[in-house]
Amino acid sequence: MGYFSKENAKLVREGMKIAFKGVPKAKFSVTVHNHSSINVVAMRGPFNFPTDGEQQLNEYHPEFYENDTKKYLEVAKLVIEEVAVQVDRNAGDVGADYPNCNFYQSISIGKWDREFEKVDGKVNWKQVKENLKLVRENVRKSRIKEALKK
Repeated sequence: MGYFSKENAKLVREGMKIAFKGVPKAKFSVTVHNHSSINVVAMRGPFNFPTDGEQQLNEYHPEFYENDTKKYLEVAKLVIEEVAVQVDRNAGDVGADYPNCNFYQSISIGKWDREFEKVDGKVNWKQVKENLKLVRENVRKSRIKEALKK
């Protein structure tokens, strides 16, 4: 199994901020657990999630969800994947246990001890998709900056 550092979590956190730039009061929690999994949690925003409290999302079956939940899941997955492309040491290694992934991921709405907070406003999903292009550029620039520091 691979290694997912706090620096990589910072890239995901920045990516989520960029992707949801312009979304009123959107807040996310991005944490690393045991250096092997990344957890992305929507904590606050104008999203119309059909949940009271918290919900773990199944990233392998987005068809289970509708509207904002499905779109949030897709955007969070894309941000994580963009960082993963930059840090995946197993990419292309068919002998690796998990050749396309060197960490686990968890995408949720709210936490067990802190529920999701719905706020007034509206999400412009077209703008969020446009912002994903900026996420890719930001991740690559951050990687270049880190390499130049060494």
